[in-house]
Amino acid sequence: MELSEQDSENFDWKTFDLSRITERFRLKNAYGSQADKLELETRRFLYLSAKFKNEKLAPSEAVDAYWHELILNTEVYSRFCQNCFGLFVDHVTDVPTAASAAFEFHQASYYKTIELYKREFEGAPDIECWPTDESRLESRVERYRRPFRVHIETTNHCNLRCEHCYPESSIENPHHPRQLIDRAIAEAKKMDVNKITLTGGEILTRPDWKEIFSNALDVCDNVYFITNGLLLTKKKLEWLTRQKALRSLRNWRRSLLNNQPVEIGVAISLDGLAGNELVRKSSVGGGIPASKIIERISLAVRYGLHVTVNTTITNALSARELPEMYKIIAGLGIDRWQIDQAYLAGRLSKSPLSRVPLSWLEEAKPSYKYIVENYLKNYPKIPPWRLEIVQVFRYDNLFYGFSPARSLTEHPCSYHFGSMIVEQGDWIRFCPSLRDEAIGSISQSGSVEAVYETPKFKDFLSKSILNLPCKDCRYGALFHGGCRANSLAYAGSIWDADPICCSLSPFVEDEIVPLLPDSLRKEFFASLRSGLRPGQLTSLPGRKSRMPVFSINAERPLSNGKGS
Repeated sequence: MELSEQDSENFDWKTFDLSRITERFRLKNAYGSQADKLELETRRFLYLSAKFKNEKLAPSEAVDAYWHELILNTEVYSRFCQNCFGLFVDHVTDVPTAASAAFEFHQASYYKTIELYKREFEGAPDIECWPTDESRLESRVERYRRPFRVHIETTNHCNLRCEHCYPESSIENPHHPRQLIDRAIAEAKKMDVNKITLTGGEILTRPDWKEIFSNALDVCDNVYFITNGLLLTKKKLEWLTRQKALRSLRNWRRSLLNNQPVEIGVAISLDGLAGNELVRKSSVGGGIPASKIIERISLAVRYGLHVTVNTTITNALSARELPEMYKIIAGLGIDRWQIDQAYLAGRLSKSPLSRVPLSWLEEAKPSYKYIVENYLKNYPKIPPWRLEIVQVFRYDNLFYGFSPARSLTEHPCSYHFGSMIVEQGDWIRFCPSLRDEAIGSISQSGSVEAVYETPKFKDFLSKSILNLPCKDCRYGALFHGGCRANSLAYAGSIWDADPICCSLSPFVEDEIVPLLPDSLRKEFFASLRSGLRPGQLTSLPGRKSRMPVFSINAERPLSNGKGS
């Protein structure tokens, strides 16, 4: 039954306090800059859903993002619905599994919503919050034109020759021309980014590395660099900390007003203990002892930089060493430890380490569980550093919850929107891990904006999770369909399944989620869909062409989500 106009005037749906939800959304979501606007639009959508409860309505991606944030706080959402509408507005996530049917279903519901919106609120909805099919792609392109961070590859020259280096950097390779680096930094300034990451190769092999850092710090107050650590000397660290101090004094007003202090951070690679020597190689092939890297990590900590340790797992030995690494790293005083799984690209595709792809993944799982269990053993008190295990555990989950895709029409890489990747001097990529062809050259196209207008890039942005086999999966929305770089590296197609995600997602449900706080466990299960686990899916594109590692077992029964 429809709500009467008289009844609707008595509802407080316009003023019910959602300020806590909005502030959390503002901080954690890709649509956070539109938080206030989306609070209003979500209120209106829920009003329409309650008033026209017999109609099939659908929110936009942006409105659904806010709605999902609201519904994760079940107590607030329940009170909002009952107090304002007298009924609970269900969040329906399941859509027909065939892509064409799903799009038709969503499109009809979406345009019905816009029609009712115009009638009820006497005007068309905000196009930024409610894009039409015609404007949806342009909206994604527009979001990408305004990145908040830039990742610049400064050189392909390196003092090492590591087994898993995707650009295959070495001592023989040249530095990128300085004018191209300056051009990329100038583009970052035009776009008003708030973070620049400088990488390589090894940036500290450049004779002009100080000038590049200075230019980057002139653009924004948050500059990070990635290094293998061997060239990180006291003299270099003294220069970096002096720059941080001088610029903090110079920019104190801006830092105070924006609550953004000057930050110089470093990410140092450590890929095992004994296992590090299998991966990190000198230019003549000798392994680099982990002790040398640990010394440089400790040195960077003493000089007050924001220190991240990056660990990429490529072999069974390193996977088994993770618990011992945890004990060492936990005592170093770092700010963050990120563990990732290697993707098969660059030098790794020709390395002896990749003869049996992902053979080490099963070895890594008990190590991942050990690390998370020890990290959370005194929860709610946790160690004073951030832990990230890609596709397994994120520090932010403890404070902001999970961030599943709002709907299956969302782009699988939407979490990456807001980043601009510049490699080979001025070639733009969508993602540093995704080793397909670059989108285009800044100098050849004339500007970053022109690069983003290429048909290839627009075609990439037009895709959704519905283009993946993951659309039928239990974890399809929660894990965003996995990583496109892994799909390309291990399956040969960007739009195939990600075998690492297919293997890790059931492991996360069975072994990691039981370690989490009760509220997070409930949120995890609320984010699952009604589909099957990866190993139970009967139609996965490209199955015949896959390597043996793609046989993902799913012998365990589905969890019922109660207390597990």
